[in-house]
Amino acid sequence: MENLRPIFSGLAGAVISSMLVAWASRASSERSATGLIHYGWRIRCVAVLMMAIALFIGYAALHASPNQRLLAYGIGGVSLAFAGWFAVEVLFVRAQVSETHLCHWSPWRGRRSIPWSAITGYAYSQANSWHVLSTEGYGRVRLSVFMTGVDQVVPHLPWHREDTG
Repeated sequence: MENLRPIFSGLAGAVISSMLVAWASRASSERSATGLIHYGWRIRCVAVLMMAIALFIGYAALHASPNQRLLAYGIGGVSLAFAGWFAVEVLFVRAQVSETHLCHWSPWRGRRSIPWSAITGYAYSQANSWHVLSTEGYGRVRLSVFMTGVDQVVPHLPWHREDTG
């Protein structure tokens, strides 16, 4: 029975994680009257919780026995790196839709004001659950499906306006 404990712990963690993501994604279908696109409060709560868990894992790794220290540091470091990236993404990435531009803010690329005419392509990343807009001279813009108001972008895309007349 002692050998099954890690398996049951992993299964319980997977179920809890799936439930948290399902709970957090419920609010992403809301629409903002101001054209603001951002992560909702639920996914932000998940990011803060993930950061707290990663900090606990990092703290526990500091107290690992000498023969397990390398593995513990590796797991703690990866956990902290992923949780830190996720927290920065969720807390600081946002966009604003206007009639002429898509303004996008992120810690990774800074502030970009992209005219709708500069958007040249669209793709959807199934693996990352991102809408990816290719632009001419502004790089790629990634908008997560977990962002509130992301559906406001579609009516402004150049090829969508041409199709609807």
